[in-house]
Amino acid sequence: MQRLVIPRSHGAARIYELNRPRKLNALNEPMIHLLRSTLEAWDSEEACNVIVGTGKGRAFCAGGDVIALAEASKSAETRHKALSFMKHEYELNYFMGTLSKPYVVLMNGITMGGGMGLSMHAPFRIASENTIIAMPETRIGFYPDVGANHFLPRLKGQIGTYLVLTGADLRGRAVFEHGVATHFIRAERLSELVENLAHLSEPSFSGVEEILAGYHEQETDEASSYLATTKGREGLEDAFSHDRLEQIVATLRWLTTSDGKAGQWAKETLAALDMRSPTALKVALEAIRRGKQLSLAQDLVMEMRATASYMSGVSPDFLTGVDTVVAKKDSKTRPAWSPASLSEVPYERVVSDFFEGGEGSASASSVTVPVLALDQEREERRRALEKRQRSSSEGLE
Repeated sequence: MQRLVIPRSHGAARIYELNRPRKLNALNEPMIHLLRSTLEAWDSEEACNVIVGTGKGRAFCAGGDVIALAEASKSAETRHKALSFMKHEYELNYFMGTLSKPYVVLMNGITMGGGMGLSMHAPFRIASENTIIAMPETRIGFYPDVGANHFLPRLKGQIGTYLVLTGADLRGRAVFEHGVATHFIRAERLSELVENLAHLSEPSFSGVEEILAGYHEQETDEASSYLATTKGREGLEDAFSHDRLEQIVATLRWLTTSDGKAGQWAKETLAALDMRSPTALKVALEAIRRGKQLSLAQDLVMEMRATASYMSGVSPDFLTGVDTVVAKKDSKTRPAWSPASLSEVPYERVVSDFFEGGEGSASASSVTVPVLALDQEREERRRALEKRQRSSSEGLE
């Protein structure tokens, strides 16, 4: 029987390898439970000084098993399975984001959706030339979750908003340049990096940083993509700083009159947004705006509420999107979203159905929201520990 997660010890390092390469290491519930139990043991193990996350094959983790999730959410009799998966995934995301030991993720390949949930809350996120990251949920009528609405709005500028709405990807060095990764290291050097991490003498965040700095490839003068240029960043700020989708679309239409790459980018971005679920777009924008003010724990609680509405059929677009884009592998045809346009999705309805509920909302009587088991003190302890260790290191320089 295939081992879905392979844990191993190497010196002071504890390394897990996601081992479902034919599915691009997409998460299922057994993998979530294996990861949680493994990490709990390592986080309390005295001999463990650093935890390293890896994936077998050409992906770190391409997301969750959305076909199984959609199938379970179709019926009231099986819906609890979908909600259980999401609850345990969010609890794992939180645990990973609050580990007391330094956590290094090698995003050496496809890292999307649920894979971002395993990596973006780590203090050390390594991109290579093979890295492709994305939060593609609006493509399938859903919204970016797994704590993305805590992490992405804290990136510089509006790249986070752009990523959650369009589902676009970043590749290679661009993942580092936009702040999704903390370091850029060539794939051929990753084995040597892990070997050095295994000799770490104590569970020190500053010690890990010192080792990574020796492998990090310094920035070049040339931007890795249009979005990393000054013009690209200005376009992101102009278009995606608004709090309403209609304003974002209007600004992009205005930008299409620009010369050169700016106008071309605006046209391509409008075309991408037109393919996405209007409901998912509005839920995603509201989630990322709210998440900027929330702790990781608070954000995951918010996401559990919105996700429960989706799993309970408040919007049919998740099932529609999974069937069209994933099951039928048709990425060219616009799925039959319902409602089909932004004007048919009032902001007030988005808030009441996915975020606040209450009498009169479509979800008020039909949605059961699982309670997440999150020790919120872990978040503060981890931040304090990391800050103290980094400050001590700076004081010795």
